[in-house]
Amino acid sequence: MAPKIGQTASAAEVKARWAYAEMRSSRFRRHFAAAGYTDLLEKTAAGIPFCRLSGEEQKQLATALHAAKTEVYISSVDHSAETYECNGWTEHDLMEAWALPLFNFPDQRECIPYRDFYQVGVDAAAGIHLGEGDPRVAARSVPVAGRYEQAEAVIVIGHPGEYLLLEGYLRSLLFMKSPDKSKRLLAWLPVRSH
Repeated sequence: MAPKIGQTASAAEVKARWAYAEMRSSRFRRHFAAAGYTDLLEKTAAGIPFCRLSGEEQKQLATALHAAKTEVYISSVDHSAETYECNGWTEHDLMEAWALPLFNFPDQRECIPYRDFYQVGVDAAAGIHLGEGDPRVAARSVPVAGRYEQAEAVIVIGHPGEYLLLEGYLRSLLFMKSPDKSKRLLAWLPVRSH
């Protein structure tokens, strides 16, 4: 069950949700299996929603994230905010965000506008080779169906005007492919304390 717009979560819960989403992914599942998280992998395979996991399992997931992701990305969730709120992003909101430096050209290691990240994936004639692990390659193999159903919100860090999509690139691309333009991309945004 996906989070609802307006729902809040701690940084720890956002990281646990991230791990649970990655356990569903054929690209990342093997990292969790190698680290011994078989019970949690079985729950994802059985379709058990995150909200039905025990508090202890959710804590375990936050730790499990280290099996598949590097510390710099994991810690950026904590550094961005203590609390996140689920928002409904439009295509415009997404296109105004930034993408991680790893999606930039190899000789350029700065963040890039999401629209540039997206355009490279759409424009196959651009002459840019995308590796098999790139979400833009994975998105090409997913057929465009009627409704886009999102199981988990993407994670965004930063602040208005400089939001960075940290996690959920394949989901963001599938959202962009959806013919249902009334749909919103669920996104965990940092809540700024005043």
